[in-house]
Amino acid sequence: MGSDTYRLGIDFGTSATAASLLGPDGRLRSLLFDVSPLLASAVFVGPDGTVLTGADAERAALSFPAGFEANPKRRIDDTTVWLGERELRVTELIGAVLQRVATEARRVAGRPPADVVITHPATWGRARKSVLAEAARQAGLGEAGLVPEPVAAAAYFASVLDRQITPGRCLVVYDLGAGTFDVSVVRPSAAGFEVVASTGLDDVGGLDLDAAIVRHARSVTGSAGAQWGRLDWPQDPADQQARQLLWRAARAAKEQLSRHAAADLTIPLVDTTLHLTREEFEKAALPVLERTAALTLATLRESGIPREEISGVFLVGGSSRIPLAATVLHRTLGIAPTVIDQPELVVAEGSLFSPVGPGRLPGDEAATPAPAPAIPAVVAPAANTHPVPSGMAAIAAPATAPAAPPTTPAAPAVAPWPNAAAPPPGTTAPPATTAPATAGRWGMAQPPAPGTVAPGVAAPYAATVGTGNGGQRSGGAATTVIAVIAAVAVVVLGLIGFAGYQTYRIYQDKSRTWQDRAAQIDGIVNYGQTDPDSLDQAHSWGPINYKYQPPAGGPHNPNWQRCLGDVYPAPIASEHAVHSLEHGAVWITYHPDLPADQVEALATKVRGRDFMLMSPFPGLRKPISLQAWGYQLMADRADDRRIDTFIAALRQNATLEPGTTCSSGSIISETGTTPRDLGKN
Repeated sequence: MGSDTYRLGIDFGTSATAASLLGPDGRLRSLLFDVSPLLASAVFVGPDGTVLTGADAERAALSFPAGFEANPKRRIDDTTVWLGERELRVTELIGAVLQRVATEARRVAGRPPADVVITHPATWGRARKSVLAEAARQAGLGEAGLVPEPVAAAAYFASVLDRQITPGRCLVVYDLGAGTFDVSVVRPSAAGFEVVASTGLDDVGGLDLDAAIVRHARSVTGSAGAQWGRLDWPQDPADQQARQLLWRAARAAKEQLSRHAAADLTIPLVDTTLHLTREEFEKAALPVLERTAALTLATLRESGIPREEISGVFLVGGSSRIPLAATVLHRTLGIAPTVIDQPELVVAEGSLFSPVGPGRLPGDEAATPAPAPAIPAVVAPAANTHPVPSGMAAIAAPATAPAAPPTTPAAPAVAPWPNAAAPPPGTTAPPATTAPATAGRWGMAQPPAPGTVAPGVAAPYAATVGTGNGGQRSGGAATTVIAVIAAVAVVVLGLIGFAGYQTYRIYQDKSRTWQDRAAQIDGIVNYGQTDPDSLDQAHSWGPINYKYQPPAGGPHNPNWQRCLGDVYPAPIASEHAVHSLEHGAVWITYHPDLPADQVEALATKVRGRDFMLMSPFPGLRKPISLQAWGYQLMADRADDRRIDTFIAALRQNATLEPGTTCSSGSIISETGTTPRDLGKN
C-alpha cells in the first residue's frame, strides 16, 4: 500500500452500515453519514427511478412506501425484489448502499481506496458471499476482500485494544445488532483468526427491544384502541408517518435509557407522553437479553470450550451498549464482558486489521447471473456533494479507534459451564474479584511491550497500530486539516445547530483515548500514577480512613450510593460514594459555603444523568472537587470549563466494572456520613 493510499472497511449490517478508513499512517477514521457514523441500510426507489439510501430513503418512504426496502441484507437469498413498479436485483439494492459508502470515502479522502474489505456473518456460505462480492463490484469497489464479522471483531480486540489472545485460548464475540444476534467463538490461527463456533438468532436485536418499549406503551394506553389500530395498520400517509415517528421515538428512548435513568416517549395519534424509567425498560428487555445469554452459554457448552480457555467476552453491535446486556451475560457466564464506547464501529474498524478472503470465489463467474441494466446512481445528500479541497488529498482528520473501558477479568473460582445458570430475574451479577497475572492494578489488561505484535494479526497491518505522533500532523498538512475542519464546522452549525455539532465533534474526537483526554485536563490528579496503592478495591464494613479527602478510589462499602443524577442536599458517606466511582460514576462535591447560584449551576450538570451524583463536602481545600475512580480535579467556580471536560472524559470510562449500573442492587439513597452496612451478617 502506497504512502498516499488508504483502505476502506465496511460493515454492511441488517439495519445500519458502518465504514472506516485506515490511512497510510495506520490511523483509523470513521466515515460520517448525516453527522452519524451509522448509515441506515435502507434503500428507496422512487416512481421516477431515483435511488436514495440511509435517512434519505427513510424520509422518502413516507410518501411512497412501496418503493422502500428497510433491510436489503435480509433479502440476500432472493434473486430480485419488487420496489414500487420496478423489479430489481438484490445485488443492486446492496450495491446502492455500498455505493453511498464509496462516494463518501472518495469525498473525504480525495481518491478511491486502494483496498476494500467488507464483512459478513460467519455462517454465510459461498452463494451469499458471491452476492455480496458482486454488489461491491456493481458499486465500483472492485474485488473487495471478505472477512467474517467475528474475525474482524477479534482483530479489533487484539490490534486496537491491545488485548492478547494467546494460542489455545478463545475470544467470545457477542454481537447484538439492530436486527439480529450472533455469538461466535474465535481463536488465533496461523492465518490470523478462525471461527470455532458460530450461531445466532434472526428474531432478536435492537428492533425487538424497541418493540418491547412499544408494547409497554400500548399496555399503559390500552383505552386508545382505535389510535393504536391506525399505528399498527396505517392506511394513509399521515398514519404511516405517525407509525414511523412512534418507532423512531421508541429507538431514541431505548438509547437514552442506556445512558440515563429515565426518558420520555411521545405516542403520536394517542397524543400522550409517557415517562419511562430504566427499571421499566429493563423489565421489558430482560426476556430478550436472557435468550442471547442462554444461547451464548449453550454455544460454549456444545463446543466443549471450558471457562479456562476464554481470554475474553467482547460485546459488539450497537444494541450491546445497553447496560443490562452486559449484566445478564456476566451473570450467566461468570465472566465480566469487555464493553467499549462505540461497539457499533468494532467490526468495520477491525476488518482493516484482518486477513481477508477474495471477493470473487472459485466458480463465482458461472454461478453469478449476468447483471441487469443498472438503476440510476444513488443520489447523495447535498452536504456530501461539495468538491474536495486540494489539501484533502490525504485523509483529513485521522483518528485512532476508541479505547475500551477497563474490564474486570473472570474469576477462576466461578463454577464451570455445567453449573452455570442465570439467577432469578432482577438480580445483579456479582463482580469478578480476581484479576489474572497480566492485569494492571485496576484490573485493566496491559498493552503489549513496545515493538510486539498482537497474535493472529498480519504484521504489515499490525505494525501500524499505535505508531505516529499521536494523531498530530505537521507543516502544511496540519494547516489544511484545521482549515477544512473549521469550514465544515461552520456548515454543520448552520445546518443542524449546536446540538448536532456536539455530536459531530464527539465522533471526530476519536483521535484520543479517554485516558489521553483526561491527561490533558489542567490540574487533574491521576492517582493511578501518583499513588496507585491508594486505589485498593477491597470491600470493607464500617468507617474507612481515606488518605485523600474527598477520596477518588480505594476500599469501600459493599453498598453503593445511588448515582442516577442524584443531587444530595447534605453530605453522604464516602464509603458508599467510592463504590459508585468503581461503577463508573462521577461524584461532584462542593464546600457547604458555596453560593447558591454556583450550587445550582453544578446541579444542572448532574440532574437526569445516570452515573452522576453530587453532595456537599465539609473541609474542601477548594470550593469544588470532582472525583472519578482514580482521578480528581479541584476548581474554584462552577463555570470552569474543565468540569465538563472531566465529566465527558471519565464518566462511565474510569470504571472497574463496566456494565454495572446505578439503578439496581445494594443501593443507598440516604444522606449522612456514617456508612450503612446493609447485608452484614
